[in-house]
Amino acid sequence: MFFCGVCLKRKVLWRKKQKQPFLFLLLLCLVASLSFPPHTDAFTHPSLLHAHLKSARDTSRRERTERIDTQRPKEQQGQSLFAIPQHLRNGDDGKDPSFKKIRPCRSHATPLQPAQTQSSDRRVKEPTTVLHSHWNSRLPDNLKVVVFGGGNFALAMASLFARKNIPVTMLLRDAGVADHMNTERRHPKYMSDLQIPDGLSATADPEEALRGVTHIFHCVPCQYSREFLKGVAEFVPPGTPIVSASKGIEVGTLCLMKDVIKESIQGTYPTAFISGPSFAREIVQCLPTAVVVASEEKEFAREVQKMMKCDYFQVLTTTDVMGVELGGAIKNVVAIAAGISEGLELGMNAQAALVTAGTMEMRRVGALMGAQASTFAGLSGAGDAFATCFGPLSRNRALGNRLGRGETMEAILSSSREVAEGVQTSRSLRALIEAKSSGFRKDLKFPIIFGIAQILDGDMTPREGLELIMTTRALDAAYTRIK
Repeated sequence: MFFCGVCLKRKVLWRKKQKQPFLFLLLLCLVASLSFPPHTDAFTHPSLLHAHLKSARDTSRRERTERIDTQRPKEQQGQSLFAIPQHLRNGDDGKDPSFKKIRPCRSHATPLQPAQTQSSDRRVKEPTTVLHSHWNSRLPDNLKVVVFGGGNFALAMASLFARKNIPVTMLLRDAGVADHMNTERRHPKYMSDLQIPDGLSATADPEEALRGVTHIFHCVPCQYSREFLKGVAEFVPPGTPIVSASKGIEVGTLCLMKDVIKESIQGTYPTAFISGPSFAREIVQCLPTAVVVASEEKEFAREVQKMMKCDYFQVLTTTDVMGVELGGAIKNVVAIAAGISEGLELGMNAQAALVTAGTMEMRRVGALMGAQASTFAGLSGAGDAFATCFGPLSRNRALGNRLGRGETMEAILSSSREVAEGVQTSRSLRALIEAKSSGFRKDLKFPIIFGIAQILDGDMTPREGLELIMTTRALDAAYTRIK
């Protein structure tokens, strides 16, 4: 009371917008002062005040209920206000025998009946598990994954699912390799020092592999994908979703993987595309890895995320399919340039400058094709470029390194068991830019892509090509506003 008086005297609370809060506070203090004796500890012990207010509230509620109860018929007094009279529950009002029975609401029934005893029109149906449902729902128990391809990354994807106890089958071209994998539990060519986990099988029969499949993961190199997909298209069940981990641009058609898949397998089905810094050996060794999954259908991207994500494999999602595919393709060309710089022993400064300019060329190509600029700053752009350009397991960087040391393309390709996709991608990118971009001297706007293509075609030596890239507008273009 003293506090309210001081506030009133100083006009602290007495403003037009604060009359009601002040009056309420004054009334509360007045009630509290009248309810408690002068010696009480109510204001020094808030718990006592809370208990007193709760008791007053219960008393008011009980008095209100008794007042309403006295207004009811005598035979209903004392019963719950929400109880249904017995004669109505039995369907007989005592006057009209044709009185229609009233079924009580479930919350009024005594006792509460389980859902299965209710009539069919009131029964609550259990939600059914849909294969491509929302990502928060539990994945179906009958999952079966088929991985197309028998290379390093195909083996890495298959091993990931096998460790998550998801049945997975690798579809290979060579039946002998499939038999060796099933019996020896090792791949005869790729990462043969690592054992294949249980739950992973291999076959060369597409009909056997695709029987009952729920998800397809495509890991065949880009330049061989169309032929492979057309060969197995007749065995793919309609509507089966396809997730592609292949990176590149097809020579001749200039198609990205999203176009190659749609043209090779007819029908309507969801698709997604994986990219990011992900060396196959490190995935098989369960080392921490993070990738991005792109799909035009957000829910399907989240479904793939849930399928693949585990304690050592993190998955992000995006809807920018174009940006993810372009980033995964262009970084292989930039990695060849970085490898040539290393082979020529130009130093880490030059190598870092090349990679920086290469990531900016990614953005320029993305702007040309309608991709989002932010995608190239993420895992599928700069992240993948860093791993491929500086990582010791990079095939494209190793190819560039050998070129820088003086080896010929023919000797490198004949001695390599793995495909360096940057070789064909550089030529496809050059043709794509020439077809999509307007203006003259496009090589000044995309110096790394055009320069590496000329080196691989034999039009100039690696040293000449790299000197031309470093002394022209490569770095200048990196800091020029992208239009």
